Amino acid sequence: MSDSATEQQIEHIIQRIREAGFQPHVTRGTERTIVAAVGSGGRRHEIEALSVAPGVDNVVAIAQPFKLVSRQTRPLATVIDVCGVKIGGPEVVVIAGPARWNRASNCWKPRKA
Repeated sequence: MSDSATEQQIEHIIQRIREAGFQPHVTRGTERTIVAAVGSGGRRHEIEALSVAPGVDNVVAIAQPFKLVSRQTRPLATVIDVCGVKIGGPEVVVIAGPARWNRASNCWKPRKA
């Protein structure tokens, strides 16, 4: 959606996606909102026609598996914190040790190589 899209315009696009036989997936960022049309049995030509709807910046076809986690749908990396260690950030993280943790006291401080 364009950065100036109103909530009413976003809701209109979500409804049109449903009518076309797809499941809408909304991602709200700080600058803009992405509305993904998820599914394969819908009417693609109706989705492509939404490119001229008010509030729509552009329509991008994602023809790859794992659409919801692709860089086209979510351009920012997911970073999770495990006992103070950031996984998914710019640093390489190696995980080794016990096969499972059954309590928080088993979570050790990270070791430097």
